[in-house]
Amino acid sequence: MRYVVTLIIFSILFANGLFSQEAILKNVKEPFIDPVGDPATFQGQDITYFLSNFVMPRIQYPDSAKINCIQGKVFILFAVDSIGQIKDTKVIRSLNRLCDEEAIRVIKLSTGMWTPAKLKGKNVKQIFSLPISFILPKPDCRD
Repeated sequence: MRYVVTLIIFSILFANGLFSQEAILKNVKEPFIDPVGDPATFQGQDITYFLSNFVMPRIQYPDSAKINCIQGKVFILFAVDSIGQIKDTKVIRSLNRLCDEEAIRVIKLSTGMWTPAKLKGKNVKQIFSLPISFILPKPDCRD
């Protein structure tokens, strides 16, 4: 009987989307990497290298965000598919529409530069969450 009640409760929760992947990802507060056998690499390097040597140098701070002193982090969810292409880019924690769009633009620039993840010798899709910081120098933005 307890099994039937539990099954009914979970069915209701799934039907209402409370355990959907999207609902879970909306609550992501920290960066994560979807675990696989051998992770995807960016030009032979890890995700930290990708963030510091590819993403951050290419970010162009939106002018209206500068003028309005908008600062913080955008969390982007993206996948590296089984052929090294960037897919399924999505903002999971927004800062500002223009900053969000800029973060996605730069992530998408890296498509084709990735070596896909491997699981049991086969190329597989891997999901990443990446925080992209938008911070202005002190003279540009007063506290």
